[in-house]
Amino acid sequence: MKTLQDGQYPFREGYYPLTAMVMTEAPPELEAFLAAHAAANGIEIVRDEPVELVCAAPDMETNRFLVFWPSGSERMHLLVPRHLATGLA
Repeated sequence: MKTLQDGQYPFREGYYPLTAMVMTEAPPELEAFLAAHAAANGIEIVRDEPVELVCAAPDMETNRFLVFWPSGSERMHLLVPRHLATGLA
């Protein structure tokens, strides 16, 4: 996995320090939404490269997500605040 630099990373409408974040599998519905949004906007989600997606609509806040699709995984991963991640060992 590519190592992220220490700094601030987006999740929804805020930014968090890397120490407060964890990479986890995206829920299937969110994965489908993000993949469709990326495709509709000509953004390629490249395996093993973090990609920041910005989702905006007139009736909602601008949401930002850092996605990562690792080689050998069928699921897209998402950088989320640690307190929102579930199922971590």
